[in-house]
Parts: sequence; C-alpha cells; structure tokens
Amino acid sequence: MRFIRKIPKIHFCLASEIIDPELKRQLNRTASVAFGHGEEYSNDNVAATSVNGGYVAYILTSDMKVASVGFGNPTASTLSNGTTVGESSYWLNSFGTLEEYRGQGFCAALVKKFIQKMGSKYILYLNVRTERGNENYGAIKCYTKCGFTMLPEVYRDHYDGRNTAMVRLPKSRIQRKKPKTKRTKRTKRTKRTKRTSKR
Repeated sequence: MRFIRKIPKIHFCLASEIIDPELKRQLNRTASVAFGHGEEYSNDNVAATSVNGGYVAYILTSDMKVASVGFGNPTASTLSNGTTVGESSYWLNSFGTLEEYRGQGFCAALVKKFIQKMGSKYILYLNVRTERGNENYGAIKCYTKCGFTMLPEVYRDHYDGRNTAMVRLPKSRIQRKKPKTKRTKRTKRTKRTKRTSKR
C-alpha cells in the first residue's frame, strides 16, 4: 500500500471538459481495475457520463496517476407523455480506488466533493454490493458516514450479485421533529403569610 499523508487535490469537472486522451484512459482504467475488471475492460465511463451532462471527481498522485475516481449523472423520472415526476437527483456510480491507495479516505473525499457540489439541491443515490457473503463493507461504511441511508427493499441483481440502493436527501428537505417535552401542570401558588417576629 502506498501511503499518502494528506489527501491530494480533488479534481471535479464536467466529463465533457476532459479532452486529454491519456487522462480519459486513466480515469476509465482506474474505474475498471478498482472493480476487478482488469486493464482491457471496455467500459467508457467518461463518455457515458459526458453524454448525460454528468461530472467526474478524481484524485491524481504526484506522478500524475489517477488513484481514485467517481462519476455522477443527473437523473429525472420522465413519463411517456414527457411529464417529469419527482425530484431532481444525481446517480453516483463507479467510485473506485486502486488497491495500493485504499484505506486512506480517497473514496470518502470524492463522495464528499459531490455532496458539497450537489448535495444541497439534489437527492443523491447510488448502489452498493450487498450480496450475502460478498458485501462491500468498506463502501457501505464510507457511504453511511457520508449521510447515505440504505433502502434494503430497493435493489437490483448485478453481475457481482445483489446491489442495494442508498440515498442521501438534501438537508433542506429533511424535516426534523422537535422532541416532545412533558408539560407539568401548574399548581396554584398559595399566598404565604409573612410571619412577623415580635421583639
């Protein structure tokens, strides 16, 4: 494991702004390798995110290697008649850190960057592996610390098994109930008579 004392600068930009072919290759490679697909996996996360008007967050090491990456796509539910239903949201996906840089908070830093940029306005959601016996405990712990809540009945069967949805609502949309306080009945005060002392 390569230990870096301080989390390096987090780069955050529209995927469409990434024009350097080497950087694109590295971003896609890191996402692929981090998920165990290998070097030659053909999924182009940068292009897919770019088409949707989404963002990329990533961390470069001092030798310009992409150590960690994550993608975010705007989503909306649209009915067949064109009516948009529900709230605006962002789907966070393909967050991954190369094995030699894990355990240093890189993934949490990227998630927090999306929260900082999008979390006050949008519902953020993601999927995490919860297949029994193959749970991604590290990711679940990371997302929970970042304010995401698991929805156990909302899942999909993926190539790596069950993936369950986690969601984070904007703080402005969370209504906090004030705790009820017990009211005590007021009793009538009785007038106390002053005792006068005789001298």
